[in-house]
Amino acid sequence: MATGTLPDAGQILNSLINSILLVDDDLAVHFANPAAQQLLAQSSRKLFGTPLPELLSYFSLNIGLMQESLQAGQGFTDNEVTLVIDGRSHILSLTAQRLPEGFILLEMAPMDNQRRLSQEQLQHAQQVAARDLVRGLAHEIKNPLGGLRGAAQLLSKALPDPALTEYTKVIIEQADRLRNLVDRLLGPQHPGMHVTESIHKVAERVVKLVSMELPDNVKLIRDYDPSLPELPTTRIKLNRCC
Repeated sequence: MATGTLPDAGQILNSLINSILLVDDDLAVHFANPAAQQLLAQSSRKLFGTPLPELLSYFSLNIGLMQESLQAGQGFTDNEVTLVIDGRSHILSLTAQRLPEGFILLEMAPMDNQRRLSQEQLQHAQQVAARDLVRGLAHEIKNPLGGLRGAAQLLSKALPDPALTEYTKVIIEQADRLRNLVDRLLGPQHPGMHVTESIHKVAERVVKLVSMELPDNVKLIRDYDPSLPELPTTRIKLNRCC
């Protein structure tokens, strides 16, 4: 428990990390705590008696609106005041209050950290919303995929011509591909297992898919170079190629 003499108001103001100024109605400075002196890059002696706007290259504060609020006996707050000192821009939260002695107490707090925190919170909320949307969409896609795959399997057994099962095989393969995509959306992200694959096999899968959409009078001719080496890649990237 603290004991001893309480500090006076000046000691308290000087210990604050926010910038504190006492100004008159012309905004001439009568007191500046160390934080304000550092912000304005001037000593207390040089600040004394100088109107605040003269110390700044730019000051976005609506002085008239502030004075109207103070004359009405109300406090004043501007959460985004921009001031420029020696080419350096600062974004501050400013509050003003009329003191019984007639002076105006100005308190200025840097908004940079607060703004960054607000932006981070907003980005996090947007990321959570996007993730929830993706997961909801993924579930909506995954549910009918099982039915589609099962129907293709049953159809392949009932087809009279074994050659037609090539089409149901493609349906099953593409359904599995979509299911794997949905699983990746729902689960943690992994880079994928690295494999080596022949470019010819990839090309064959593409040929198989494209051939189903070609008219009967169009035929694809293959001319592969057997000397081509296998390519290092991942299954995910291979599926994107097909």
